[in-house]
Amino acid sequence: MNITVNGAPYEMTMEQNATLGQVYKQLVNSLTESGMVVAGIEINGEAMPGGRIWDLSSQSITEIQTLDLMTRQTVEMVHEAFESADQHLQMLISETEKTATMFRVGEELGAQDRFSKCVSGLQWFLKALDALRGMMELDYTNMAVGGNSVEATIQEFVPMMDDILEAQAENDAILIADLLEYELVPKINRWRELLPELEEKTLASVKIPDNAGSKRQKP
Repeated sequence: MNITVNGAPYEMTMEQNATLGQVYKQLVNSLTESGMVVAGIEINGEAMPGGRIWDLSSQSITEIQTLDLMTRQTVEMVHEAFESADQHLQMLISETEKTATMFRVGEELGAQDRFSKCVSGLQWFLKALDALRGMMELDYTNMAVGGNSVEATIQEFVPMMDDILEAQAENDAILIADLLEYELVPKINRWRELLPELEEKTLASVKIPDNAGSKRQKP
């Protein structure tokens, strides 16, 4: 199996019966020590979506011709990811507040469309957190932000969204508006406050070169 990193040949010792998962983990560990993170993967010329490589982790390297990795500086990528998440949450707050107002004044047709966008926006954020967990090998159960574990803070969305969807099923527009404005918006705002701490702990969990740069400031 031929390995390249950012287009350059990468030499490493591999046992003949090694699996893709074993080799990839060895590569990631080596790159992490250099302050790099994997940003893209191609196997036999085919791009692998995030997490897809682990579906092939038990595959023998004898079945793979090429493994191409694209990397970026860990700090740079983490900064950009958190900046993007913060901007996304700002837009989600605005959209949620507008949706609540539309439900409250009886513009239910437009409100339902905006509500779907709010749900999709929240799902994007949760998927981004999950992708960060996988990429940086974070333990959200034992990593605390704001006094609670990251996992517990994420799970706070579940009962709240259940209540919102139940109110939607019952066509209770006023209750939906109240839940959006007084439950969902505060939780999203809380996450904006927690992002700098999560970013700091994310960077602290990996080996970062001394000249990596400063952390993002609180909003």
